[in-house]
Amino acid sequence: LMQPLEFGHFSYKELLAQRKIAQRAMAKNRDTEKAHHIVSRINDELDERRKMKLSYASKYMPKLNFND
Repeated sequence: LMQPLEFGHFSYKELLAQRKIAQRAMAKNRDTEKAHHIVSRINDELDERRKMKLSYASKYMPKLNFND
């Protein structure tokens, strides 16, 4: 039984650490399919967070005036 992976409560740095742990497990041939799935889910979560961060930042970018 595999529990659903919920990464919402992890910080960005914790996600990076968990990804590194899973990648080491893959390198040591320990349940590579499961580790690959975890890495994939972590990468998806990190991508979503980057998109949210960039979209939030782009809302508050000041308008540049190049006419001066």
